[in-house]
Amino acid sequence: MVLKRLQRLFGGDPAVEAREALERAHREALERRREWENECAELADEIEAFRFYEDLADETDPECPIITKRGEEVLLVCHGPMLTETRRAPKARYGGSSHGLSIKIAKGVYYRPSVHRGTIEQAPEETRVIDGEDGDGVFVVSNLRAVFRGNLHSREFRWDKLVSVSPEQVGGSWVLMMPVENRQRVSGVYVGTSSSADFVMRRILFGVALHQDRGDEFIDRLEGELADLQASPPSVPELISPTA
Repeated sequence: MVLKRLQRLFGGDPAVEAREALERAHREALERRREWENECAELADEIEAFRFYEDLADETDPECPIITKRGEEVLLVCHGPMLTETRRAPKARYGGSSHGLSIKIAKGVYYRPSVHRGTIEQAPEETRVIDGEDGDGVFVVSNLRAVFRGNLHSREFRWDKLVSVSPEQVGGSWVLMMPVENRQRVSGVYVGTSSSADFVMRRILFGVALHQDRGDEFIDRLEGELADLQASPPSVPELISPTA
């Protein structure tokens, strides 16, 4: 009895350690289950919103940050993102080398015919925030385009000119880079967390799908993703006391 009490007091009881490990695994499994449930609910809400995308925003509202075009349906109005752009670092350097023989032609005078090869090495491009650091940036996604509006710059990303959409991690946050045709620099929006990036990117891809008359196909694909997700719920082990 005394030995068991000492083991419990100083943490040396195998039964206590096993119980704590089981409880820890149970808590972690519950957290994974909650995350799975939230992911399923969010995806189901998105599917429902996409089915009735005409009601996502009121384009005639004076508070709408852009003047919409004929037939344009706003899918997302996001306040607080920042505008990024690829910029080349200001410094470049010259690198090269020469080679050849050194020939003595007089006392103290040498002739060295040589070949020199070199290139100007440009500094690498960097993704920089150029607007929105004051928190006043607005990013709008519609079925025709995306628009960033800030105090210093505005950028339009027309879907018929869009080359790609790619998430890029900058530090601990995420940027959605969107190169468009006939624009040398690549612009994007700094959206923060990975979950925010997923949400905004899904709206962008749905806008592109609507522009290409493939909105129903996009919704069908999301429904398939939801079905696959719901078919694989994380298991939660039963909390049963281990036998001594």
